[in-house]
Amino acid sequence: MSQKRGRGRPPKRERYRKAAKLRQQGLSLSEVGAHLGISRQGVFSLLRFHGFTDVPRKKLLCQKCRTPVLVRYEHQPVWCVKCAITPESPFGIRVRALRIAKGLTQRELASQVGVWVGTLRTYELMGVSPSWEVVPRLTRILGLELLVTGPAPRIPAVQPGSMVVRCANCAATVYCGRPRTSMGQGAICLTCLKKKPDAPFGVRLKAFRIGKGLGQGELAKLSGVGLPTIHGYEKQVHPGQPRWTVLVKLVRVFGPDLVTVI
Repeated sequence: MSQKRGRGRPPKRERYRKAAKLRQQGLSLSEVGAHLGISRQGVFSLLRFHGFTDVPRKKLLCQKCRTPVLVRYEHQPVWCVKCAITPESPFGIRVRALRIAKGLTQRELASQVGVWVGTLRTYELMGVSPSWEVVPRLTRILGLELLVTGPAPRIPAVQPGSMVVRCANCAATVYCGRPRTSMGQGAICLTCLKKKPDAPFGVRLKAFRIGKGLGQGELAKLSGVGLPTIHGYEKQVHPGQPRWTVLVKLVRVFGPDLVTVI
């Protein structure tokens, strides 16, 4: 004798099919929950349990130009890439715009970068500067647009001279030109730098500076970064945590290779 189905909610599998169909039609979690008689959190748990990932995108308006931006799981504010990637844009706005443009959620990007999702939220929403170790990982995922800094200053040509600086590792010539102060000892060439992905930021900065034939004072004038700050990085007084505003000024001089050559 067949048993009659009792009253109440339909089985979970049937509810899942209905929830998935409604979500694909563009309904929010709350609207789906109202149709099924369960809470918003219940709909989310039901879809996640069955592996549903086809979340419909919605359109939000760019905060600056009011262009529609397609998003998932996002709320205001959002920016389009064109408005977000400018030399004066804060780090958090750049990351948020590029992440949304690539269709990544905060959790997905945080997983790929290797940071807590809460840490990524502080970057995007609170303007917290990232540690140096995080910037290259974000650049590899989001692209070189993250490092847009505007036109580079003109670096003076190296004048002929008798001073020779050699790489501390392979003895290759790093600098050959007129004698000058602050060229420093213990510099390495870019070839050796690529073999040291964990090298402190100061070691990297010194390799690029001497490779361009610049003294610390000259770099300070070209970049707008204070001489004590540059000296402190190279002496590893502050071992590897350049603020984003400082990093952007130095990238403007040396280009994205300062971050991406790893």
